[in-house]
Amino acid sequence: MDADGWLTREDFDSREDWLRYRFNGGLDITEGDDRFSGISGSGYYATLLGAVLGHTRREYERAWLGRGQTDSVSVLQFQKAYRAVAFANCMGLMMNTAVDIAWSTAGVEGDLAVTARQRDLLDALRRWCDRNGLPAAWIWVLEQGPKLGLHSHILMHVPDEHVDKFRQYATVTLSRLVVKRLANTKASKTLLIAHRWGNQITPQWLRFKYMMKGLTADSQLPARDEFENAIKFSERVAVRPKPQGQVRVKRLGVSRALDHAACKSWAALNDFPSTQIRRDFEELYDDRYLRWFWDNQHQLRKPSVTDNGGYEPA
Repeated sequence: MDADGWLTREDFDSREDWLRYRFNGGLDITEGDDRFSGISGSGYYATLLGAVLGHTRREYERAWLGRGQTDSVSVLQFQKAYRAVAFANCMGLMMNTAVDIAWSTAGVEGDLAVTARQRDLLDALRRWCDRNGLPAAWIWVLEQGPKLGLHSHILMHVPDEHVDKFRQYATVTLSRLVVKRLANTKASKTLLIAHRWGNQITPQWLRFKYMMKGLTADSQLPARDEFENAIKFSERVAVRPKPQGQVRVKRLGVSRALDHAACKSWAALNDFPSTQIRRDFEELYDDRYLRWFWDNQHQLRKPSVTDNGGYEPA
């Protein structure tokens, strides 16, 4: 019993009994616990309170402390996504397939629910790529809108000859994950998949810029000396920022095959073109990375791969 007369955890034989006591008494379980790490367990009250407060410290912070909450795509996130697409092109992979998911039309609402279903879907797509001998290459972004709520935009690589199989697999898998038939009417569609045939570089970069429209509007590229003025980052990358709502989970991501570790390992063995976004106004959205692949594919060197799919340091 504490100084105020309330029973403490030590007064109960089981954690479930203590949780029931706190719940029935309307007492805050997290009060006075700066290191609260969520509620785990399979009992009724553990399950109930875990759903409300989160099962881990990360879930609790996101749901109740606003951790991970963002209002826009940051400059660092933009650079991460740009590097991933450029790296894919250097590997000869055209990011030719756009996937849009309106989660609310399938009854999935709330940031944690959406991010969990998207994680499961992307994991399933990675396994599909593995079975078909394809690289799991994609970037994704979450946006919050007044009509659709939290929705996903994905840009990925799917070879032309696999498009029909991919479309069928993605549709069936998403329906299974949301445990519901997907909406597919003129007024409402849960899943949209658009594939561009052939090596068309312009649609890839147009889709990329569309996905980056939530870019923060006030970031700048600093002046290099006293004779220059700072310039807006959004103007440099030719993206017109448009607010895409508040997201309380991870807003943008790339597949493991295109992440920083993979890019660093490959770049250490191959003289890739720079993906750094500098002040000088060179074209960012051209086919230079694909052209590099066409010119160097015969001498492309591969880093060694670990058992878990990662890359050994170069």
